[in-house]
Amino acid sequence: MIGLFLINKQGRLAFAQFGAHVKIEAFRYVPDVKLCLVQHSGGTEELFTTEQPPEIAQKLESIGEILVAHIDEDGGTKDEYVVPISN
Repeated sequence: MIGLFLINKQGRLAFAQFGAHVKIEAFRYVPDVKLCLVQHSGGTEELFTTEQPPEIAQKLESIGEILVAHIDEDGGTKDEYVVPISN
């Protein structure tokens, strides 16, 4: 899965997913190590291998859900939904 966290002009956090569409069920953020796991609809988990930057980490620690958008090759939104985040 290829994706990144974004903060919009209103200060809300979202996750943009590119490439092959993998349905996301939830995110789990581990504040002690500033790492995030994503749970796929098939039950598997994937770990983001880089530490999240401070601004993203702060948002991940303070919110309970996040907007996920799957972006197609032309930059359009193919799918959009909200999933929970746990710490």
